[in-house]
Amino acid sequence: MLGPFIPGSRGTFMLDGVSIALAVVLPVLAFSIFQIKVRRNVAVHGWIQKLLGVLLLVTVILFEIDIRINGWVTQASASPYFATLVFPVLYVHLFFAVSTALLWTYTLTLALRRPPRLDGGDDLTKRHRLFGRLTALFTFTTAITGWTFYWLAFIA
Repeated sequence: MLGPFIPGSRGTFMLDGVSIALAVVLPVLAFSIFQIKVRRNVAVHGWIQKLLGVLLLVTVILFEIDIRINGWVTQASASPYFATLVFPVLYVHLFFAVSTALLWTYTLTLALRRPPRLDGGDDLTKRHRLFGRLTALFTFTTAITGWTFYWLAFIA
């Protein structure tokens, strides 16, 4: 097991890494949304979204492997919130994390099937825009709930 990446953390290297990675993903996601909403740059938006999709998939796979090998409960049991808040916050986080993964998959699939049009006139583009907004919102919520869980379980 690699040691913690964040000083003072009881988490594994991967748990710490995912928490930091989310702090990078959100501004990149915001930049990608800016590219399509303001700059109307479909190419840059699409490239960033595909890259984020692949990076998030690889990160989730590595994260799950780490959790299966190293667990997390032993490290989190030292938290003063272990018996009260850790599990409820984890369940809320998992709801958003799983939903976000499904939303990312669906939204990227829509875009890969046929790139959305800037004029937004067709049904596929409208669905992509709606699910893109939901995906962004859920990604943000996944980060907030993940950081909350991480702090409660591995820092406090």
